[in-house]
Amino acid sequence: MRIAIDFDMTVFNKKTGKVDQKLAKKINELFEAGHEITIYTTRADDNYSTVKAILELGKVKYTRILCGKAQYDILLDDRAKTFEEFLKS
Repeated sequence: MRIAIDFDMTVFNKKTGKVDQKLAKKINELFEAGHEITIYTTRADDNYSTVKAILELGKVKYTRILCGKAQYDILLDDRAKTFEEFLKS
């Protein structure tokens, strides 16, 4: 399955400056199960290396980083389906 997950305020909390470790664990489980994980952000392309460094520091596994939103089978976003809603489904 192709899964897209928003970076800001979903994986990474800009207010605390930290990766959500509960979500990171779930993302890594999905990745290890063979799912394609795209971390997307509406940040400009020149922020790619920053996003990548934050994901690596938070030990988040992913297939790709994408600037701009795209269509996926499941979309986790702080403004679409939240992580908590995803866990309940």
